[in-house]
Amino acid sequence: MNPYRTESWLALAGIALLGLASPPPADADPPDFVDSGYLFIATSDYSTTAGAFTLMDPESPWPQADNYGILSGDAIPHAYNGKIWILDRANGSLQVIDPQQDFGVTDEFSVGVDSNPQDIAFVSPARAFVTRYESTELWEIDPRTGLQTDAIDLALFADTDGLPEMHQMAVYGGFLFVTLQQLDRDAYWEPVPPSYLAVIDLATNELHDVDPITPGIQAIELAATNPNSGIVVDPQTGDFLIGEAGSYGAADGGVERFDPQTLTSAGMVVTEEELGGNLDFWTTDDGLHGYGLVLGSMWETEVREFDLQTGAIVGTPAASPAYAYSHFLIDCPRDQLFVSDRTYENPGVRVFGLSTYGELTSGPIDVGLYPYWLLAMPGTEADIADRLAPDALGLDAYPQPAPGHVRLRFDPAAAGTGPVDIVIFDAGGRRVAAHTWLAGSGSGVPDWLWDGRDPAGRRLASGSYWARLRTPRGTATRRLELVR
Repeated sequence: MNPYRTESWLALAGIALLGLASPPPADADPPDFVDSGYLFIATSDYSTTAGAFTLMDPESPWPQADNYGILSGDAIPHAYNGKIWILDRANGSLQVIDPQQDFGVTDEFSVGVDSNPQDIAFVSPARAFVTRYESTELWEIDPRTGLQTDAIDLALFADTDGLPEMHQMAVYGGFLFVTLQQLDRDAYWEPVPPSYLAVIDLATNELHDVDPITPGIQAIELAATNPNSGIVVDPQTGDFLIGEAGSYGAADGGVERFDPQTLTSAGMVVTEEELGGNLDFWTTDDGLHGYGLVLGSMWETEVREFDLQTGAIVGTPAASPAYAYSHFLIDCPRDQLFVSDRTYENPGVRVFGLSTYGELTSGPIDVGLYPYWLLAMPGTEADIADRLAPDALGLDAYPQPAPGHVRLRFDPAAAGTGPVDIVIFDAGGRRVAAHTWLAGSGSGVPDWLWDGRDPAGRRLASGSYWARLRTPRGTATRRLELVR
């Protein structure tokens, strides 16, 4: 069975499906909370044909509009330029949903019947790449028209079944990086070592040879196999952090650190043995704290927090004794963790505290069908309220508004002793910069001069941003304004 396609095992078993509510009327207005930022939740009935999407307010008590629109049952949402791009894996297509047009589908493009698109990487509004899992060809498309503009053949890196299983992508420094899982379909989808990171020169759309000495074109061999959960860019260093599941049932994967500038690996940050199970998905909010969705030996699912610097396991914010959790979303400005719970009898979205680890919801929030994928979207009037008053921990920022650099300080006496970090978020809750100190070290008033740039050195646009201070004694948030 392909582990990256939703299978209709419930339908095959003849089990009645729950929650098949009708979508809203075509002229229904979006709920008011979308103006200030919202969650876009892809849902399905466990099949590849029936799905929908739900809109949810990230603020307690988390009101939602379920089954707001129709999707394939095998769809993954991405955000770009204020729109939602849906990878319809079952039908080999892309749909574009425009929140400014009542969440209607404004465009639909084919990327090949049965191509099973897994990821889309935008280089510019006129240029994007789509990984096609059932093909050896990576496509370049024009997002404005959906037309294919080029194809890059990755057959060189195929395993014995003839396919490289191209999966996730990242753009960095004029290159496109593509993870290749190398799964042998003739051997129950077992990974064929090694798995690769292919590198493509965006100036020529040709494969970049990472080892000119060895004959032929070489890709980067990953430290473990089966890179299944994307490439996360470390906001502290700009490194790639790559989740690798290895073989299911074996503790042979984890999270690998990779430097895209030098094209070298620093090895595993944390292993599946340390995590206590197979890694299904992972992410980080600030480059300091990692969160992994772990599948245990008895099919239990847990979200484990670990230290990205040391690999030490910090704790378990969320856990289920069943194979229930499929995805989660870190909401740093509000100190929340949203989890997709696909328990058959009682599915929905659960909310946990990032710092407290306690569940904030009394039970799963019904979102119509079974929640599959969570996406944070900024609103038309995005405004994140402070969790604590700025002076609770002495968090200060000046000048405000700032033409570029912003100096941030806090009171070390109020922070306590231990690691302290400040993370900058944009209006949609996406991290754009981060810094850390060791509070209580006697080094005076902590002081960080943020240059108004992201980890890649790009100047951020004018607008509202938020600085979140997390200390051993609590958190505080302060609004920042950049004026270019």
